[in-house]
Amino acid sequence: MVNLIMCGWSYSRWRKNRHRKIEKLSSRAIPRAMMSGVAYALPWSLLAAFYLGNLPHHEEMIMSIAVVGMAAAGSVQLSRIYPAALTYLATIFLPVIIKSITLNEIHYYLLAGLAVSYIGFLLTIVSNNANASIERSTALKDLEKKVIQLDEANDSLEQLASFDDLTELPNRRTFYSHLEGTINEAMLLGDSFFVLVGDLDHFKNVNDVSGHAAGDRLLQIIAERISSCVEEGDLVARMGGDEFAVIVENRTMASDKTGFMQRLLSNINVQVDIDGTLVNPGMSFGVSTFPTDARDAESLMTYADVALQRGKAVTRGECWFFDNGLGARLEADNDLERQLHIAIAENQFELFYQPKVDIRTGQLHGLESLLRWRRGVDDVVAPGGFFQVAEERGLMSELADFVLARYIEDNCRWQELGLNPGKVSVNIHPLQIKDPHRMALFAQQVQKTSLNIKNLVLEITEECVVGRGADDVPKTLAHMRDLNFNISLDDFGTGYASLTHLKTLPVDELKIDRSFINDLSNDLSDRAIVLAMIKLADTLGISVVAEGIENQEQHNTLLAMGCATGQGYFYGRPMDVKSATDYLRKAMAAGKLEPARSVQNRTVTARRNQQLATSSKSSKSF
Repeated sequence: MVNLIMCGWSYSRWRKNRHRKIEKLSSRAIPRAMMSGVAYALPWSLLAAFYLGNLPHHEEMIMSIAVVGMAAAGSVQLSRIYPAALTYLATIFLPVIIKSITLNEIHYYLLAGLAVSYIGFLLTIVSNNANASIERSTALKDLEKKVIQLDEANDSLEQLASFDDLTELPNRRTFYSHLEGTINEAMLLGDSFFVLVGDLDHFKNVNDVSGHAAGDRLLQIIAERISSCVEEGDLVARMGGDEFAVIVENRTMASDKTGFMQRLLSNINVQVDIDGTLVNPGMSFGVSTFPTDARDAESLMTYADVALQRGKAVTRGECWFFDNGLGARLEADNDLERQLHIAIAENQFELFYQPKVDIRTGQLHGLESLLRWRRGVDDVVAPGGFFQVAEERGLMSELADFVLARYIEDNCRWQELGLNPGKVSVNIHPLQIKDPHRMALFAQQVQKTSLNIKNLVLEITEECVVGRGADDVPKTLAHMRDLNFNISLDDFGTGYASLTHLKTLPVDELKIDRSFINDLSNDLSDRAIVLAMIKLADTLGISVVAEGIENQEQHNTLLAMGCATGQGYFYGRPMDVKSATDYLRKAMAAGKLEPARSVQNRTVTARRNQQLATSSKSSKSF
């Protein structure tokens, strides 16, 4: 009856708590389990203690089997709580063992021994079960921890995959995904929205002057300022570097767009103090509108970027809207890009050569190589017709490498024919000179030939020595100079830091830009500037070439100023390599081809005079 009552009570407790998840055992759980074990075992132990020795043998056997079965079943059930299992076994078997010994009969002694051995057997089972349970619980806890860690890692990976680590804004991947969703929603609802693409103006200066940590801080500030200008539902993302993009919804009127842009630029342009350095941030934006400009994500982003790049070519710090004019220009550029790919594949490019002559004697000093695109027999396109698109679409690398390879090839050909073209110059693109490995490869290619490097001139412009990647350019130029290449600074006088370049770069030649030559005969300012350039170069021991000479009057004026070398239509137009070869033959036959060593000797003499003058002044100062 007692056991039935306790079983009923246990069942009711199980029913009540069967859905309850046990996270951790309380400090009273084990004592309770031990007390329950005693309570369940006590009726069976008392049964054996009272009736053992007082029943017929066959009834004692039945009773013993029942007690043994309950001992086994209960101890195994309680094995997860090891102390409770031990208490349960002790409660059942100790009275049986004691009663068997006190009966002083041999078969009861055997029963006591069997009880002791059975206790040992059950303890082994209970111990193994307990250990297995503990190990299983430990493994489950470890697995749960690893699952939690894996979930956290997945969350971190998702965060990294979807958001920018520095600004905590959505990244490019998330932006495009959101843009696709916005397009689909706008199509269903008949709404419109606009997309902004912008980048920081002169961001490299912040990194160069204040360090990358300051640059990172500025990016964080800009991200906060852009985010503060948008409304709920709009999206601001960092696309990479200093480039940001924004999706702005529910502002379909042009006036709203204009007002939003003004607020955005005003908010961004507020001066900021970064570690004691005052920075005046500025951004330029390109804007495209759905569905007016485009109906797909790629086109919207492309059009916004086109508006940005075209706008920045005019001025910075503004918002530029994509329009029909830009659309037509983009289509034309796309068509030109397709033609350029075909032209590169079909080798339609070649080098033309324009003479550089001694203004005083008419002798040929050398040639300048000029890239041309021969689209047809009589259709030859100068770089101005395709350079911008080639640079924007990533084609300049192939064209620039072609120029250097053909330059070497043409000079080697002339040498094989016994022709001496003098100093032949080649225009170096910024992406070439800013890549030391590319220039080193070019030098190795030249050194493998029998060309006289002293007759090879590398023409650079100011774009080669300013902007991103220009830090190592002086070192690269110095290395090329050490290999005996000549360095020419083209378009001199048009850059804002041309005089600085003369101080920091190993320059052998200055080319006065044609903008100073065009009205040389009538403009006194141009004449004064050109004369100053010639005298400056002469003082520094640098040779001078005047570009764009087209008439006798310009020739005479430069001759009177003491300019040594001229280049322009007055002396000869750019020629293809075949025509240039014929020109060299005629010049050699007429005795108008000056040996290259004459020009070099003249430059060396001027440099020595400069060094002597400097040494004299220095000795006087002491």
